[in-house]
Amino acid sequence: MKILMVLSDNTYPPDIRVGKEANSLIKNGHSIHLICRNEGNQKIQENVSGVNVNRINMRQEFLIDHVTLFILLVRQILKVARKNNVDILHVHDVPMAPSTILAGKVLGKKIVLDLHENYPAMIGYAGPVKKKSFGIRMVVKVLEMMERFSCRMADHIIVVEKEAKDRLQEEMGIPENKITIVSNHADITKLDEVGNEDIHLKQPNIVYSGGLSLHRGMDTVLEALEIVNQDREVYLYIIGGKEREIQVLGLDKQMKELKLEDKIEMTGWISFSDSISYVKKSDVCIIPHHSNPHTESTIPHKIFQFMYLRKPILVSDVGPLKRVVDGTNSGLVFKAGDAIDLAQKINKILNSKEQWEAMGDNGRKAVQERYNWNMESRKLISLYDNLEKQQKS
Repeated sequence: MKILMVLSDNTYPPDIRVGKEANSLIKNGHSIHLICRNEGNQKIQENVSGVNVNRINMRQEFLIDHVTLFILLVRQILKVARKNNVDILHVHDVPMAPSTILAGKVLGKKIVLDLHENYPAMIGYAGPVKKKSFGIRMVVKVLEMMERFSCRMADHIIVVEKEAKDRLQEEMGIPENKITIVSNHADITKLDEVGNEDIHLKQPNIVYSGGLSLHRGMDTVLEALEIVNQDREVYLYIIGGKEREIQVLGLDKQMKELKLEDKIEMTGWISFSDSISYVKKSDVCIIPHHSNPHTESTIPHKIFQFMYLRKPILVSDVGPLKRVVDGTNSGLVFKAGDAIDLAQKINKILNSKEQWEAMGDNGRKAVQERYNWNMESRKLISLYDNLEKQQKS
């Protein structure tokens, strides 16, 4: 089949999930065209590892004028779809879904809605302040209406976890046979190949990798690190995040107040190879998410990367994280937002190297046997096999 993917709020590359899906579909005989934003001086059209990428120059006024943006996207989707005679539209996440659905109805094509996360909740909980402004609350309400409309109008929906599927069934009444779970399992073919031997870490250490928005829970990690460092030296490496995020969230002030500046190293955003190198040389990896409707229905790629690389994991007790770690005995779970409990778990895991090595081995085995993209991608391939059969019948 000729598939047109529409990527909502990112460019391509480097979106990990989109890349894995596209590559798997290409390997199974499908052709992929993709529409995304142009962030900077990227080419308007190019082929990236078999994916035919079409980028749109979205000027700032377009992002503010949503009617103009909607029309622009519909026109671009119709143009690319007709030029390449595509068979199906596959839209990633909520923002571009209404445009894709309208274009799909005009073209008479089926639409697959790929929900990477609870997008309205992500917008509502990801900002720098706990109390949201009236404007943000209104944006969330609009996104919730867009999501509900898109889920009802799409021919099929892909979600990342069981909890996300349950939410759509319980809150929107979406039939079970309309939803397929395709999780963010690790593409293990690349993880062994990458690395930078020039990177060195102080020990014992904890590595965090990812953005630094409010729901990520870094405030709890800093509080716990201060408690732990009263009795022993433990170092924290923060891989990713922007300087502005650190300042807006007040993490720089918190580090200073807790006298942790000499115990923390922040790299900012670095290459995938270098970030994996930090993980490989870590003692423990951490995913400290706060509990909210967003984190309770999605799961990050990195948990499976950590597991495959034999790293014991400290995770908060949000549903998907707790289910995976408890189910595989690949780390310890602490109460979300509880710095004292996290400090106790840090000490427990660091006090027994034999225990953390066993947890690392458990994680590696679980990914090799179950939580890997080679196995998970079969669900995506099966879905498109069925869609192709429906088209031919």
